[in-house]
Amino acid sequence: MYCKSVFIFALLFVSLSFAEKKKKKDIRDFTDADLEKLYEEWEENDEDELPDDEKPEHLRPKTQMSMEDLQKQASSPEDMIRLSKKGQSVMMFVSIVDPSGAEVTKDFSETITGIWHSNLYNNHIDVQVYNVDIDRALFLFKNGDQAWEAKEFLLKQKECKEVTLEGQNHPGAGAKVKGKQEL
Repeated sequence: MYCKSVFIFALLFVSLSFAEKKKKKDIRDFTDADLEKLYEEWEENDEDELPDDEKPEHLRPKTQMSMEDLQKQASSPEDMIRLSKKGQSVMMFVSIVDPSGAEVTKDFSETITGIWHSNLYNNHIDVQVYNVDIDRALFLFKNGDQAWEAKEFLLKQKECKEVTLEGQNHPGAGAKVKGKQEL
């Protein structure tokens, strides 16, 4: 009986000494080596845990489409370009004009691009808009095939003078508006 209680006491002592060793260290007592080890634990397999759409573009898996598949799905050369840009970032430039014939101001430009951004967003098109000049805006699409749908929308707007997408210029509804004429 005495032996049994000594054995239990020794076992309890050993387990308590292990518990003392596993106690968390105070952050102020961390050395550079401890911080580096902690950083490596955090970074371990970090990229694999992200969903594909949240990874940087260069780490996303590429959708490989053969030319035959592209030709089957595409009804025109423009459709072929659109399908090849699926999942890639695409930039589109839009020139802005005031339909009243007045000079375009920064406020007018920002208001119009804000309205366009809201309309595209409401149509489930993910786009970021940057005003790069008084009468010019940059539209950045994370999913490039959405740029063609946005182009069709923008070309119908009376404030849109021109859309440049993939090196091709497309005149908008506002292309016929003349600037303020001087007397």
